[in-house]
Amino acid sequence: ITDYAAAAGRDPESMDTVCLNYLHVVEDGDEETIKEKQREVFRNLYSPAVGVEFAERHCLFGSVEEILATIERYREIGFDEVILGPAARDDDALRRQHDLLSDRILPRVQ
Repeated sequence: ITDYAAAAGRDPESMDTVCLNYLHVVEDGDEETIKEKQREVFRNLYSPAVGVEFAERHCLFGSVEEILATIERYREIGFDEVILGPAARDDDALRRQHDLLSDRILPRVQ
């Protein structure tokens, strides 16, 4: 990103680097149960042409600890902000995701 900014005549240091990433927080369970619940959510959100594999590669996936570790890696490589987009199929599930983000993720990344 900084190379493209410099090539365009922009000072890379004057720009914020922001990452948007989707996630579905699963409260408890073993690693495979958590990931299967996440796969199910993303399977219902992404078209078959995109596939759940896309989510596994490009979304925040895994336990709360794995999600937090990935967010930390984003910070280590230089992102100024990480925007978290909760993945849910309906209003109730979205409210639950907001609660889980507020309780389990956000207090540990601010």
